[in-house]
Parts: sequence; C-alpha cells; structure tokens
Amino acid sequence: MQQAIGGLRPKPGVHLWLLPVAAVGVALARFWPHTDLGNLAFLAQGFGFFATSYLFFAVLHLTFVRRSIWVVGWLAIGLLISLALSAGGGDLVGAIMSWLMVTAIGLGIPRLHAQGWSRDRSYIVGMGIVAVATLAWLAPHLSGVTVAMTAGLREVLSNAEPTFRGLGYEAERAEQMAHQIAKAGEMAIRLVPISMILFLGTLYSLGVWWFFDRHRRSDAEPPMFVAFLFWQMPFAALYAVIPLILVRFFLPDPAALVADNVLAGLAFYYILTGLSLLEFLFRHFKIPWYVRLSAFVLLLISGLVGLLVALLLGLVDSFAGWRGRLLARS
Repeated sequence: MQQAIGGLRPKPGVHLWLLPVAAVGVALARFWPHTDLGNLAFLAQGFGFFATSYLFFAVLHLTFVRRSIWVVGWLAIGLLISLALSAGGGDLVGAIMSWLMVTAIGLGIPRLHAQGWSRDRSYIVGMGIVAVATLAWLAPHLSGVTVAMTAGLREVLSNAEPTFRGLGYEAERAEQMAHQIAKAGEMAIRLVPISMILFLGTLYSLGVWWFFDRHRRSDAEPPMFVAFLFWQMPFAALYAVIPLILVRFFLPDPAALVADNVLAGLAFYYILTGLSLLEFLFRHFKIPWYVRLSAFVLLLISGLVGLLVALLLGLVDSFAGWRGRLLARS
C-alpha cells in the first residue's frame, strides 16, 4: 500500500473522477445564481454546496496520499473556469478567494495531521483560514451588502403591518409582529460576517471531518462521531466572553459590531457542545433512541428557547466537566 505523508498508511479509494465534477460544480455554483436561468441556477447552487464539501475532502485526501499535483491541477482548472465565467457577471474576486482557501487548507491540514497535531487543533487552523478568506472577500463588499439588505428589510416592513392586519390580527398585535421582524432583520444584517464564515465553515467541516474519520492515525483514535460526544468548549473561552459582552453594551460601532459577530460565533460552538453533551448523557444513561429523537425535535421546534438551553448546557459544561465526572464514577 502506498504510504501517506508522515509514513502513515492511508485508506485508498477517493473517487478521483468526482474531483473535476466537484471543481466544475463549485465554479458554476458561484456564477449561475447571477444569471437568468431560474430554477436551474438554484439547483446549481445547491449542487455546489455538496460539491464544496466533497472538494475539501478530496484535496485533503490527495495531499495526504502524496498526490498534491492533482490538487493543484484540478484547482487550477476550477480557477480557469471561474475566469471564463466571470464575463457573465459573477464575482471573480470571491471565486479566486475560494480557490485559494481550498488550496491552503488542502495542502496544509494533512501535513499537520501527519505530524501528530490533534484533530481539534488542525480543524481550528482550517477554520482560521476559512475566516480570513471570507473576511478578505467581504471587507470591500460589506457596505454594499448592508445597503442591499437594509433596502430589502424596509420593503418587507412596509408591507408587514397591512399583511398581518389582513390576516385578522389586531392593529396593536400587527405592529408588535412587524417590530419583531425589524429587530430580527437588523440583527441579521449586523451578523452578515459571522453568518458567511459559519456557512463556509460548515461546508469545510463536513469535508475535513470525513477526512479525519477516513484517515485515523491509529486504532485508538475514535471515529469522529464518537469524538463529537466529547466536544467541550475550552474554559479559556469564557475569558473572552465577558469582555466582549462589555464591549457590546458600552462601546459604539464598529467595536460593538465586531463583538456581536465574535459572540455569535462563540454561541454557535457553545450550542454544538451543548448538543454534544445532551447526546452523551442520553447514551450514558441508555435512553431509548425514540426518546432522544423526540428531545432533539422538541429543541428544534422550540426555536430560540431550545437554542438557549443548548447554549447554557455548553457554557456550564465548559467548566463543570460533567462527562469526565460521569465516566470517573462509572
């Protein structure tokens, strides 16, 4: 069997013929939404989401098995396709940043993995690259995106109260609902940077977790789902939360804007670790699968309340360490 970088033994079998399909899919997904192809553009963008996750996995795998030339070659093809399609009105700068991001992650993370870095540390480095690439693209576009989203929100709000009254709501209730929509819309506009980072980060996460799961460095290294059961936010993150909250409430923009986005990113991971803790507790106490499923559905349909419950679980567990205590007792 061919040796991987670091002398490790890789699992064979990445479908190389899918790599050009993924590269083309990602390139088309970036440009077809700017065309008048209707539902076809929507389908192309949806395909591009899956293609992006596969592309992350494929370039990680190929670098790991010493086939970096495939990575550079196919990403170059994707970049050339993006250049060719840019005449149709697509975002050329965004496409270039995307290919550079995938290349940096694909060529760097497998080497860290082979050198013995923990999967968490390697994953964080990749997320850092995603964040830097996203912000580098967004910086010159943020004002334009904000103006466009604000105009769209105003159009929605102009019709909100009449629509609610037409549905039978009293005038006071219709006004309250319109006010809630305005608040939610304003927050969504403020959180555009972290929303884009987390969106691309999710696609990256699917690809890199598949890579880590396929290329475990020893039998003692658990599958990624088992590792997820032990996800825990580091206690040190709390030292950042309190100053960020103070900045959020006592300083003006742009400092408050930065604090909002960083806090939202931390909240996302606190929610994930809260869900991880919940699944661990269910499995530890041998709760039937249908009860587990019902609990997660209940969290989902409860909306903001469910998210707050998961966030608080992740927050408290970052210093309580419930999983370690339960395992020590058992």
